[in-house]
Amino acid sequence: PRSTLFPYTTLFRSMSVEKVWESEKYYQLAEMGSREMKHWGMQQIAILARQAKHILDVGCGEGTRLAYFAKKAHGEGVDISKTAVLLAKKRYPRLSFRVAAGEGLPFKDKTFDLVYSAYVFEHLTNPEQVLTEIVRVLAPGGRLVV
Repeated sequence: PRSTLFPYTTLFRSMSVEKVWESEKYYQLAEMGSREMKHWGMQQIAILARQAKHILDVGCGEGTRLAYFAKKAHGEGVDISKTAVLLAKKRYPRLSFRVAAGEGLPFKDKTFDLVYSAYVFEHLTNPEQVLTEIVRVLAPGGRLVV
């Protein structure tokens, strides 16, 4: 069987990582993956999201996953890609999206009762700093899912 990565590897083989993150075509394909909720981790986030009032998605991409989880909560998403954030703002105007890196989250301390980051940490050069920032913005008793 053909790999599920086939569309990505074929379309983006000759592009730098920075150009891939700014390609609208990438986010059109990524949206399909963002809708996949069969993974055990996604199911756990969905359970936690039902009780959450303030949710942060670190590496939100085009916003589809946050829109699914933050149906009744205030949802915030950050991503390093301007293209992703513009798409997210257009598709999900009820939610808030910002261009920001996980190493410097633009939020006050103890803001979110659920923070998650799905399929992001494998791309980070400084995951320890991102975790430090997430812990900083996580409210007492809040949950983190990576």
